[in-house]
Amino acid sequence: MDGKKVALEIETLLKDIIAKSSTKPTLGILLVGDDPASVSYVKRKQDFGARIGVDVLVVNLGGDSTLEEVGVATKKLCETSTGCIVQLPLPNNLSSEKILELIPVGKDVDALTEGAITKFEDNEAGAIVSPVALAIRALLSSYKVEVSGKTIAMIGRGKLVGEPVSLLLERMGAKILFADKDTKDVGEVTRNADIVVSGAGVPNLVTKEMIKDGAVVLDAGTSEASGKLVGDVEKNVEEKASLFAPVPGGIGPVTVAMLFVNLFVLAGLVDLETILKEIRAQ
Repeated sequence: MDGKKVALEIETLLKDIIAKSSTKPTLGILLVGDDPASVSYVKRKQDFGARIGVDVLVVNLGGDSTLEEVGVATKKLCETSTGCIVQLPLPNNLSSEKILELIPVGKDVDALTEGAITKFEDNEAGAIVSPVALAIRALLSSYKVEVSGKTIAMIGRGKLVGEPVSLLLERMGAKILFADKDTKDVGEVTRNADIVVSGAGVPNLVTKEMIKDGAVVLDAGTSEASGKLVGDVEKNVEEKASLFAPVPGGIGPVTVAMLFVNLFVLAGLVDLETILKEIRAQ
């Protein structure tokens, strides 16, 4: 699965919307410290924004900033932006939960505040959905993968991937099988699945012996190994899978694109379902 291609399709759609609109949303990003991975992720968002004509305002604080300083900067950034995010992870001396809760629900493009999560779980109209979950849905739609009636193995139950992805796919008619750190044999779960989604953050956790022939595999786990970005799924899985979204180049680029879709939704420029239908029609 070519995430870059799908992300480019979304980019073109958003660029066209901006060109025809008198409203120009802005994305605010708070970056604390100089973690190379975080700096790289922020740069990708800046580049995407520049290509579609959206201003991305980045506030970079030192890694030794206090909770109070980060809190003040977060509030100020949210006041001046259509949507805002705090780039995670934060330095160990800072509480991510306390900082995230300073983001108003109406500006939470990452859908990480308790208010945004509750609206999504309650299936409220206008609820913002996790960009990772939307990226997975967009990839499945783009490649015409039917979800309803399928068995999906979800590896990991985290707030970033496992919880929102499983809930979204369950609403689309899928049966979800979970595997987490307490699962003794992950392969016993994944071998029974039509679609496997992994968001555990454990390098090379899933091997080709752990999936059935023709399964669709989406790798949403990222971690570092020997200084390189790696996923949860070994590359040789593509020998058995009918479709495989790898790391890098799979879910990642689409997640960035869907973050901006959320920004457009919050700005009232687009309806989420309309965008997803256009992606499927490409």
